[in-house]
Amino acid sequence: MAASVGRSAVRSEAPHGEADRSSFYSPVVRRMAEKHGVDLEEVEGHGIGGRVRKKDLMAYMQSHGAQTSPERPLHIESPYRPEEAAPAPAGNGAPAEPPLAGRREPMSPMRQAIAKHMVESRRTAAHCTTIVEVDFSRVASRRAELKEAMATRGVNLTYLAFVAEATVGALQVHPILNASIEGEEIVYHDDVNLGIAVALEDGLIVPVIPKAQRLSLEGLAAAIADLAARARSKELHPDEVHGGTFTITNPGQFGAVLATPIINQPQVAILDLEAVVKRPVVAEGDSIAIRPMTYLCMSWDHRALDGAEASRFLGGIKDRLEGGGR
Repeated sequence: MAASVGRSAVRSEAPHGEADRSSFYSPVVRRMAEKHGVDLEEVEGHGIGGRVRKKDLMAYMQSHGAQTSPERPLHIESPYRPEEAAPAPAGNGAPAEPPLAGRREPMSPMRQAIAKHMVESRRTAAHCTTIVEVDFSRVASRRAELKEAMATRGVNLTYLAFVAEATVGALQVHPILNASIEGEEIVYHDDVNLGIAVALEDGLIVPVIPKAQRLSLEGLAAAIADLAARARSKELHPDEVHGGTFTITNPGQFGAVLATPIINQPQVAILDLEAVVKRPVVAEGDSIAIRPMTYLCMSWDHRALDGAEASRFLGGIKDRLEGGGR
């Protein structure tokens, strides 16, 4: 019987939603079928879309006792590359990916705790991010005035201290940002227990400055430096990393210029201080000036507040900083 090169009936759709290619044959398959008198309608294909491959035809011929001769060898040379079997689908229906080369190591307990806390925060809060640009010219001038005197008292005055001071002041004007959500209630906290994120070699920790509203700029700078030093030397007490009501993180010290931080549950917002970088800006009289600029990025929980309140809060911090931090 001459080989069939077409289909009289259409096969059902191929598995996994692939196009049905069962009625298409490569030239090598057609030629082999013609030489050995095989009806391709009777051959079950296992290629992509049910297509009959060379190996499918060979298996069919061997199982049905097809004879070959030196004049018509079964294994013929062909310029066409045989089709490969379709990769086995993964559990979600996607092709399985081969494992990448490299070493594996378990997460540290701290990394596991951070991962769990961050995933839970993303699952819990309705995250939004609002960003403002701040001119640090007056903060820089005030820092230059105060830095040497504070250094003689053992206090390192950083830009972060100015941001902390402005944030504490703004939180007292916008108490919803110093709150947390419990069930269907919003809990407003009397004190500003300010969390300061500290980067460690193997993770991140957030020690807390309790009742930060009672501290001056110098007191905040001293508290930040003390907590950061003891966090890195692993000398913090357990109660110093609990009870925070608002968190500031400072990736700008590593050169970052924009970020969308994840809220530190059960708080409703987290403020991100980016790098202070000199940039050309439009100044008074439409002149161009070089100013120390930064971005303040705040992620906040849309369950507790809306964009207008978040913007007013950030605007309040911006006004304080551009006025010198007071």
